[in-house]
Amino acid sequence: MLGEDVIQIRGLSVCTCIGTTREERLCPQHLLLDLQIQPQSPPAEKGTEPFVDYSALTQRVRSLCAVGQWRLMETLAAEVTDVLLLEFPIRRLTLRVRKFILPHTEFVAVQTTRGRQEGPGPRGR
Repeated sequence: MLGEDVIQIRGLSVCTCIGTTREERLCPQHLLLDLQIQPQSPPAEKGTEPFVDYSALTQRVRSLCAVGQWRLMETLAAEVTDVLLLEFPIRRLTLRVRKFILPHTEFVAVQTTRGRQEGPGPRGR
């Protein structure tokens, strides 16, 4: 049985307009995102197989969060996950979104895990 490769990106800092009230969405909030990425194919030398370019991936997440506006963390997590599965050669992705809003708590978090349907995926980025 072969091992399973996982790329982890922890504490990706983003700013986005998010919240259930209009007032809360007026001012961008700081969130931290944790990603666990299972590539579509085993690691290969750069340029020979599709590979997950995690620099491009993190830039894509940050730009998506910067221009979007969400009421719920669940919606943000689902949309970011869907975009990454569509645009990058990822088989499975777990995304945790942490928001620092409630007093007397370290954070509030939402986590989602999604996978790609079998078949050809995007070329490496």
